[in-house]
Formats: sequence, C-alpha cells, structure tokens
Amino acid sequence: MDHYIYRLEKLPLAAVSARKEAEAFLLRHGLQLDASLQHYYGVFRGEQLVGGAGCSANVIKCVAVDPAYRGEGVINALFSRIMTDLHQQGIRNIFLFTKPENEPLFSDLSFHTVEKTPEVLLMESDRRAFPAYLKGLNALRGEGLTGAIVMNCNPFTLGHQYLVETARARCDRLILFVVEEDASEFPYADRIRLVRKGVSHLPGVTVAPGGAYIISTATFPTYFLKEASKIAVAHTRLDITIFGQHIAPSAGIGVRFAGEEPYSEVTRMYNEAMQTCLPPLGVKLRIIPRKQYNRDPISASRVRGMIAAGQLEQTRDLVPESTYLYLIDPQTGPILQKIRGK
Repeated sequence: MDHYIYRLEKLPLAAVSARKEAEAFLLRHGLQLDASLQHYYGVFRGEQLVGGAGCSANVIKCVAVDPAYRGEGVINALFSRIMTDLHQQGIRNIFLFTKPENEPLFSDLSFHTVEKTPEVLLMESDRRAFPAYLKGLNALRGEGLTGAIVMNCNPFTLGHQYLVETARARCDRLILFVVEEDASEFPYADRIRLVRKGVSHLPGVTVAPGGAYIISTATFPTYFLKEASKIAVAHTRLDITIFGQHIAPSAGIGVRFAGEEPYSEVTRMYNEAMQTCLPPLGVKLRIIPRKQYNRDPISASRVRGMIAAGQLEQTRDLVPESTYLYLIDPQTGPILQKIRGK
C-alpha cells in the first residue's frame, strides 16, 4: 500500500459523523456496524473510505475493502495496525469474524479456522489455542450418559438450581459450563463461585469455565447485547455448531439441557436454534420447564429487577441461601448500586 496515496485512521464511533461514515461504508458491502464497537480502523484514499475493520476486545469484525482496492495491501495494513495495538495490550490470541468466502484471504494472514456456517466464519491467530482447549475437555469425560448445561447465572437462582437438579436426574453425569465472559452485572468469579455453592449437594455434577468458545464475545457477541437480529441468528448458529461439532465430542456429551425462556428474546431464539442444529450433530436437546414462584418463572432477570426496585429482601424467595448471603454482603454493594442505577 502506497502510504502517500492512502492513510489509515482510527475512527471514534462516539462521533456521529464517524459512525455514519462507517455505517454507510459497511452497508455498501452488505454488512452492519456491530453495536459493540467503540472505534473503527479505516483506510482512506483521499477523502474516500476504501477499507475498514473493527475491533472489540480481542475480536476483529466488520472487515471490508472496496473491490477496486483489493490486492493493494489495504487488508495487510489494517491487520498490521490492529494486531500491533492488541499485542501492545497483552492480547495474544486474536479472533476474526468474517464471511466464509474470505477464508483463503485470512489464511494467508496466518489466521486459522475455528468453525464456519453458511453465514459466518470464525478464525483465530493462535493455531494451538482451540486444539488445546478441546484436549482439556477430555478430562471431563466419564462413564454413562453425560449431559451439559451452559449457564450465565447472573446471579444463580432457585430456577437455575431446579434446572440442574432436573437435568442431573436424567443423566449419569452433568457438566455445567459457566459463561466466562465478564459482560454481565455480576462478575464471572462471583457467578461461578455461587454456582458451585448452589450445586454442591448434587453428586456427579462438574462445574467448568465456559472459556473462549462457549457464548463469548468471540463465538456469540450479540448474546450480551440482548437484541435479536439477523446478526444474532448467525452468531447463534456458529456458537451451537462449535458446541455440537467440537465441544460435545471432546467432553463426551450426549445431551444438552436448557430452561424454557419466557423473557429473553435472544435466549429463546438460541433454544430454537439448538433444537434445529444439535440433533444432526449427535447431541440430544431437552428443554426443562421453568421453576415458578407466585405463578411467575424464576429468572436472574427477575432477581435483578427486584434489586433495581430496592426489593432486596424479596429476592430471598428466588435464590439459594448462598446467593442471598452474597447479595446482602456489603462487599457486593457496588454491584447492586450499578443495577439500581440502570
């Protein structure tokens, strides 16, 4: 790329003009600007934006180059800048979302395919990361039918506990993958601790971190935006395909359990996609009706709603004692204040 002809800028998407420019550019390429992006790297020829890529945490997305400028080093310049920035932040494994037809292009840039669907391709820069993750799951294998639940538990409720108890009664062993992404009101370290306490009375239940390949900003970024869209549907299928094609065989999982979803449109869409995608991959799906209290389903969102309304005492009817003690602990106060402030 001739640096006298082109220039590379980091566009702050908080600025209306920059956001509109990025949105218009991506629209020309049949893409939408991801709502999680705070800035966008753009390559300009004069005043014209001819190439761009966004970055959220360690995930590169919204990559496009005008056809007339492909083969001129625009992509190389973009990725060199982005990866330099990420490496300076201490990030070593970088994920990439793109269209499946771009696989050869990014393979040449030393990215390696994790999984793809007809709509989206997920690649990563560290070719050893995904195989190492899957190898680690082999330690979770065991005799008999192994079931699995993927849970965010924001926070862990009696509804979650009921789902685990019901699932455990229907299989020989149960693995609980707790979403590791810190994109929820309650931090991951607290969430997984409360899960472990809430299921400690159940034999044959293993609590494990979800890692970077189960409902994360890499596999399913729109989960954390809580907005159903065509993009969210594509991410849903990718996340489920990774689970059914790779994670389930590595951990010996034969059935996945999930609770009915009366509130979250994204989670309901995810459940519907699992019903379609998992059985052909050899994983059964069982949807468990929600536990209710006062004729309404118990959910983490209901608990957070009570907290926001200043009804902390009332949450005692919806959560295990261990969760309630955590909620009334003074050290949890700053988290509750943020929830009340939303």
